[in-house]
Amino acid sequence: MGSWMRRLRWGLLGLALLALGAAGGIVGTLKLQRDALRWYERIQDKLARVLPGPAETEPAWVAEPGYRVAIHSRGFSFPSRIAPHPRAPQDDAATAYWVAELSGTIRAVARTGASFVLVDHLLDFERKSLQESGLLGMDADRGGEALFVSLAYWDEAGGAYRNRVDRLQLAPDGKRVAERTTVLDMSGEATVASYQIQFVRVGPDGTLWVGVGMGANPADAQSLDKFAGKILHLDPAGNALPDNPFYAPDQPHAARSYVYALGFRNPFDLDFDPGTGVAIVSDVGPGIDRMLRLERGVNYLFGQPGGEDMMRGNALFTWGPGGSFAPTGVALRRAPGAASAELFLALYGAVYDPGVNAGKRVLRFGLDDRGFLSERGELATHYAGKYFSSITDVANVHGEIYFADLYGVGEAPHEGKGLIYKLERTASDAGAAAPVAETGEALFASFGCNACHDTHDGDSSKEGPALGGLAARLAARLNDAAYEKQLRDLAAREGAYFAGQRALYAELAALRGRARVERWFRAHLHDPRFDHPEGKMPAFPQLSDTQLNELAKFLLAD
Repeated sequence: MGSWMRRLRWGLLGLALLALGAAGGIVGTLKLQRDALRWYERIQDKLARVLPGPAETEPAWVAEPGYRVAIHSRGFSFPSRIAPHPRAPQDDAATAYWVAELSGTIRAVARTGASFVLVDHLLDFERKSLQESGLLGMDADRGGEALFVSLAYWDEAGGAYRNRVDRLQLAPDGKRVAERTTVLDMSGEATVASYQIQFVRVGPDGTLWVGVGMGANPADAQSLDKFAGKILHLDPAGNALPDNPFYAPDQPHAARSYVYALGFRNPFDLDFDPGTGVAIVSDVGPGIDRMLRLERGVNYLFGQPGGEDMMRGNALFTWGPGGSFAPTGVALRRAPGAASAELFLALYGAVYDPGVNAGKRVLRFGLDDRGFLSERGELATHYAGKYFSSITDVANVHGEIYFADLYGVGEAPHEGKGLIYKLERTASDAGAAAPVAETGEALFASFGCNACHDTHDGDSSKEGPALGGLAARLAARLNDAAYEKQLRDLAAREGAYFAGQRALYAELAALRGRARVERWFRAHLHDPRFDHPEGKMPAFPQLSDTQLNELAKFLLAD
């Protein structure tokens, strides 16, 4: 144990914690040094509680009722991504999926869990001095003949990290990389570890989607002249698509030409609903994390004045403030003919905190055809051990859900012995949304409204306004000529979203008094953006008519 401890103490400051930035930003060298020293002191205290006694021989992942979780494949060193083979394997030896390791290795994994190294040393990367960079994203082209990878690498000459997307052409037998080419080179723009490039995804039409973190400067997420803080859309050859919302014909290789949406802090993953093509993104915040529906040209507000509170803008679901939830992997699947898709999302948690914390779990939601949540999130599996397990990715592999544990059975963060798990539902009715108490007060607490609002009169120290006397205040605002002008202005806006709301705007304009207040209340809970596009409140489209009525009775009581 003494030798182990000496190695750990020398190695702790050389850890690469993939989501350190998810629990509190690192901007600037001095702040990095200060945070690293504080983190080092905290983890020494925590390890004192962890080290006595034998190490776990198997990670302590616990499946919730209706689910089963089991190790599918072993022997990985800090696995960062799972990329399904686009074709289901015809035999047990064929590749079912690939796994990217943070330090630049890719392994092919068969249906049995057996694996082999497809390519090694994809980049010269050593885990040192809190660097969270390396091989961050991976996906296969539609034929399974090539892999696209996203890399954050150290530019020795320039003294900075750089982002890049490469294409790896596989040999005909699929057992080695025959050719490597750079698809998108962002070397003109420096980035920082943890807030660098994240995912690369191949869309249903074969085009590429790339998520890039904000880098060192949050304001860059709002600049169309920067790749940072954006989701990019390009063709497989690396060209910006002419129908991108900010495409500049005279500057086809400029950052703005690639931008599909902006205002992200650290967009970690994206996946598509197999039935509708709706894309869902996880975005890790400084204290408020979110899941959102990706829309063309939308500004998701991070980098605007307002700090972490801007993470509530245009969100489907938020976590925090506080708690270090850090949503990472996203996977969607839909049974043939199903009315909604299943959305599985991983929470990475505070990885420098060994054992159980607010993250280290997989949640399951329902997603309707519009891309809104149709079922409340339920817990599918969580980590219940005392070490450093954390999930970096969740993937739909031929209709089955897999996830990657970055640390696996490693006793300490620098001892990555990563694992790939398979998560299954065990009954046809398993995973159904838990029943919700049908009183307005219980619903208010159940959906987390009390985290942002008080129900009493007067000032509130919470982020949202106090809701006492809400009916009278809404009546005064909504039955005013200024609000009717606001409805007319919204109805005149261009874009599919506002066109889809025009019937609602007309309905509200035709109502008066309490009827307008009650109709507005229902619409606001379902989607606050309908008349407040820059609003910070999450949407609750999953609320039933009964639940809306109970909330109205509770919050609009005179």
